Amino acid sequence: MNITIRHEQAADIATITRLTESAFRSEPHASHTEQFIVNALRHYDQLTISLVAVAGDAIVGHVARYPFVGRNWMVRPWANLRTA
Repeated sequence: MNITIRHEQAADIATITRLTESAFRSEPHASHTEQFIVNALRHYDQLTISLVAVAGDAIVGHVARYPFVGRNWMVRPWANLRTA
């Protein structure tokens, strides 16, 4: 199986949303709102990177990075790389 990594495109958003929801569905630590958070960050132009993994015609993975404000309002850009 060949996997290609590319930047997300507008046509990918619904698939990324479903993939994210599915990836976190059974995780006990999840808030089950992760897909809404990613969409809100995208809407407010806060995703500094958003890549998809494509196998054939199917999106099989997603990784996103966004500015993260941690304790004491310190920006911690390294703390938020996530995959689905």
